[in-house]
Formats: sequence, structure tokens, C-alpha cells
Amino acid sequence: MLDINGWFVRYDSPFQTAEEVVQWIIDNPGRLTVGMAGASEANNMMITEALSAELDGQIAFTVLGFEGASRAATELIGGHIMVAQGKIADYITHMNSGLIRPRRNPRADDDHGRSPPGAAYVYI
Repeated sequence: MLDINGWFVRYDSPFQTAEEVVQWIIDNPGRLTVGMAGASEANNMMITEALSAELDGQIAFTVLGFEGASRAATELIGGHIMVAQGKIADYITHMNSGLIRPRRNPRADDDHGRSPPGAAYVYI
């Protein structure tokens, strides 16, 4: 089974699309808080580089590394972080309960079935 990484938000998050998250990052550099199991700056660096012209040298978001995905999910549900990043398998119970929701990849709808199952939920 394929397990895809995704970005997840609380059920009441104002972010409805991946484009809204990107625009919020551009408008508020460094203020988005992203929690994940472990600590990795790779995604922050990748997105900061992709948005370098818009961010004018500022970081894209703040990464908070937790001991595991359970803690990241708890922090997200509790409203202490804005986005959680991780594997769909780690968040599926919370997704099914309606407490969190994945952010869709805007390119997934144009894919015509070429991506593997779950790829619609890869992070931006």
C-alpha cells in the first residue's frame, strides 16, 4: 500500500485550498506553524526557495518537530499549530472523525488518474 505524505488542517481551518495556504505564506512569511514527526527543514527550504521572489529572503514557515505524528495531531486538533505534515496513515483516524482534513493538491484534478492513489493529498 502506498502511503503519501500530506498537509493536514483542523476541521475549522480557514484554509480551503493549497493556493490559500501559499498566499497566506506569502502574505505572512514565517508565521505559518507546521508540526511534524521529527525535525526536518527540507520542506521549509524547498518552499522558501520556490517563493523566494515573493518572500524577499524571509523563511516560508516555522517547523515544529514532535516526538511522533500522534503529538503533531494532538497539537493540530488543540489549535497550537496551523498545519500538520505527515503520512496519511498517521492521520486517517482523525480524518475519519472529522477533526482534521487534508489539503488537496490543486494539480491532482488535472492528473486524469496518472498519479498513485492518495497523491491528491501530497503537500504543496
